Amino acid sequence: MQAQKSFSLHIIASDKDSSFFAHDFSYRKSFTDTLTRYKELQSLLGRLYKGGYLEATFQNLKKDSTALNATLFVGGKWAWASLKNGNVDDVILNRIGFREKLYDNKPLELQQVNQLTEAILEYCENNGYPFASVKLDSISLNQGKLSAEIFLDKNKLVTIDSLSINGDAKIAKSYLANYLGFRFPSIYREDLIQKISVRMRELPFCSESHPTQIIFNSDHAAINLFLKKKQSSRFDFVLGVLPNSNSTGKLLVTGDGQLNLVNPFGRGENVFVSFSQLQPRTTQAELKADYPYLLNLPFGVDGNFYLYKNDTLYLNVKEQIGLKYLFTGVNYLKLFYKNESSSILSFDSAQIIESKQLPSYLDSRTESYGLEYRYEHLDYRFNPTRGMSLLASGQAGTRKVKENAGITQLKDPNDPEYNFASLYDSLKNKQEQYAFTVSIQNYFRVTSRSVIMAAYHGAGIFSNKIFENELYRIGGFQLMRGFDEQSIYASQYHILTAEYHYLLAQNSFFYLFFDAAYVRNKSLTPPTDDFPYGFGTGINFETRAGIFAVSYALGAQQNNPIQFRTAKIHFGYVNYF
Repeated sequence: MQAQKSFSLHIIASDKDSSFFAHDFSYRKSFTDTLTRYKELQSLLGRLYKGGYLEATFQNLKKDSTALNATLFVGGKWAWASLKNGNVDDVILNRIGFREKLYDNKPLELQQVNQLTEAILEYCENNGYPFASVKLDSISLNQGKLSAEIFLDKNKLVTIDSLSINGDAKIAKSYLANYLGFRFPSIYREDLIQKISVRMRELPFCSESHPTQIIFNSDHAAINLFLKKKQSSRFDFVLGVLPNSNSTGKLLVTGDGQLNLVNPFGRGENVFVSFSQLQPRTTQAELKADYPYLLNLPFGVDGNFYLYKNDTLYLNVKEQIGLKYLFTGVNYLKLFYKNESSSILSFDSAQIIESKQLPSYLDSRTESYGLEYRYEHLDYRFNPTRGMSLLASGQAGTRKVKENAGITQLKDPNDPEYNFASLYDSLKNKQEQYAFTVSIQNYFRVTSRSVIMAAYHGAGIFSNKIFENELYRIGGFQLMRGFDEQSIYASQYHILTAEYHYLLAQNSFFYLFFDAAYVRNKSLTPPTDDFPYGFGTGINFETRAGIFAVSYALGAQQNNPIQFRTAKIHFGYVNYF
């Protein structure tokens, strides 16, 4: 077997003795290839410059097939005698961390000087002086030590006083100015100018057709945007085909329809309406509205109304209003108030009379206050290949159980003296209740067409006593695929998802997925725990009429085996307009 070839390096300093390379400027002498050897020469020069040897240079290089002998002129060690402030505002120097003592009798580094001047210019550009210049003056050299003073010429203070929009995008200038962080008139800020393109890409309803122009006129500047409308409002629905557990041999068709209007009036508003019947005789409806930049301030308001009717058993209504502090893009921090009420529609009176126990669902009202945080940084919102999104909220409140007249007026023929109102005695006091929800999605691009999505979805409700009509309902196309829609009841759930996407087009992809969950139901006595999982495949494909989706999913829970006859098939359609 042939031994690997070795390449050597030997450096001689023409103006220093051999001990010069013993410590701070030692170098590697043996290499397996010539490229690494060349990089070692460059690395040594860099260390010499940083140490103040600004004249260092290689004068002669001699090499044969394996050896390289280099002659190095080191020169004298340059140092600062002092670097003092000439006329720069102390506020600027304090902000960038300049201290004169950092330069007293210290090695002279050109990179350090460049970083100092760039930091001063960057501060000026972000505070109204885009044409500022910096120079060193009063320069003197004495025995290899340099003394200098730093001077700044700010030039004119520039203010940005207008914003114009060119193109077919329908959007209010006041909204766009607030979204981009400008309050007209405002001093020129280069950092905000540089972020315009990035922030415009985060808007779902318009995009740049040409780069932004900044037009200067003496001490004034104007922002000129070129925007085109982007289809972002959407109508979509999902149909589910699954075996009907109540009718052997027959299929049950479920449906979920949504309408999301984005920027309908040109001020970044959002209106969302959904209606679904995901289980037999079960109805769910939701209405949400969002208005950003209230009174041209970085605050927005939103409201939410939610209704859920479970067969003929109970009716849940939730109302929420929130105040948002808006960050960049769609990111925000929200303070909200939520009012939740639940009403019994019917109950089994015979069972209550016999058992002397209340049903598992009760009339109640819960008032809560909470915080919600959203962060999103995706390369393309509708079919991401890189980035992450996070939505997390937590709330705390009190729940009060209301007596149901139908229950309190029951009579037991075998015990006429029994007072059924006494069943509520242990529940009359208000009880504290806490809840949280978290949704995290991460996208990783593996190849030009392959993307991995990893996600976590979790939620929990915590109280001394939890009723059936307070539980989360998961399962189905939206969350925990492979199961009947909203068939899994939980007081707490944690779902991990892994998904592989093979990209077919910008809005088209084939995918494989696996969902694994931990589910707890505390409304039962004793509480139950389960570890359901689901897996399957699907495809989203874009046509002129919209985006169609088909998925096939299998799931198992409570240690039961996978059964192909219980597979779930979902058909979806999304139309952007």
